[in-house]
Amino acid sequence: MAKVDVRVFATLRKHLANDNSDGRMEVDIGDGDTVTDLCVALGIPEEQVKVVFVNSHKASIHQALRDGDRVSMFPPIAGG
Repeated sequence: MAKVDVRVFATLRKHLANDNSDGRMEVDIGDGDTVTDLCVALGIPEEQVKVVFVNSHKASIHQALRDGDRVSMFPPIAGG
């Protein structure tokens, strides 16, 4: 089984266990799993993820993941 380092920001943090309130955790993934599969495993609704980075590069929610990848997910951000 492979592992990825996951970082979630802002309102997405509420989906992590209390001991991961800093928004970081290591997650086991299966062969061929995508960011979408990761969202399902973490209980994060796909529509709440607006921006994804894999290994510091902008990625699609359908990006396949590999062992050791760093995944960062951000919700829609408003501002002015």
